[in-house]
Amino acid sequence: IMAVPLFYYIWIFLKEGKWPDFSIQKPDLLQLGWLNVLAILATAFALWIYSLILGDQTTRQIWGQGASHKKYGFISNFLIGSLTWLLAYPLVTAFGQLIAMLLSLFYQGPHTDQVAIKHLKSIMDSPWLFPITVIEIVTIVPAIEEFIFRGLLQTWLKGKLGVISAILITSLIFALFHFSFGQGIDNIELVLSLFILSCFLGFVRERQQSLWASIGLHSTFNAISIVFLSKLAIIFLL
Repeated sequence: IMAVPLFYYIWIFLKEGKWPDFSIQKPDLLQLGWLNVLAILATAFALWIYSLILGDQTTRQIWGQGASHKKYGFISNFLIGSLTWLLAYPLVTAFGQLIAMLLSLFYQGPHTDQVAIKHLKSIMDSPWLFPITVIEIVTIVPAIEEFIFRGLLQTWLKGKLGVISAILITSLIFALFHFSFGQGIDNIELVLSLFILSCFLGFVRERQQSLWASIGLHSTFNAISIVFLSKLAIIFLL
């Protein structure tokens, strides 16, 4: 997914026969968006193949015992994770606002949206790309990130360092994964807020012993954030 800009760079070269100069010509945001959609699907497919290679026993360990305890246990775990949003969102938001207030004491310059937010805003007028991207962000992306961070990384660290250390280290790596130089000083608020959110994701995964629980929280967080973003865009247009 992170290699999408590189793929786009190569795509322009193959299409036009020369390397693009983005200082003169801005990249086509719609083409970048579709490449991003394909990259997410390719990543999900690659992780599915990887889980098949790992085998049933290791895969069950990654997804957690609670994921297969009952026939439809994944539904209840997903819903419990979704309901955890009611606790996580106010705390994450309040913490983010506190960090923003502290930063305002030292920095009064312009602020930048998160890369994902800027991308969604740039494709909001596309009748196909925007809804498809939203569906991926709400369904596939949470599953991908939870499989990698809570399923693979946190499970491995838990065996080495214990539950608490595993959650904290995984949360730090998860937060730094969303760092972008384009976000400037706003990385501080974003990374710290995502660290708190990731602690909730790690906790609910261990509490329910199911990766479906953290996927439920992650998916709900993304979905409601997009709803808020869409409402703000509509208000702005009005």
